[in-house]
Amino acid sequence: MWLTDITEYWANYGKLNLWVIEDVLSNRIVGDAIHPRMKSSLAVAALECAVARGAAIAINVIGLTYHSGRGHNFNPGTR
Repeated sequence: MWLTDITEYWANYGKLNLWVIEDVLSNRIVGDAIHPRMKSSLAVAALECAVARGAAIAINVIGLTYHSGRGHNFNPGTR
């Protein structure tokens, strides 16, 4: 099972959005992506990163459960 969340990080030059994916079994971060704007491509980039890293450390991604809190970030109607 992979868990995911996004957070805003304020840097000296402005806001960054950090999307992180954690593998529950290994308790390791397997995917991440960072971008100044919260866009769907940020989630896709983090997931692609996780799949590539998962393959590198022999995580079978077929049948994997991907879970998020489904907060306001996942529902454009609430923003």
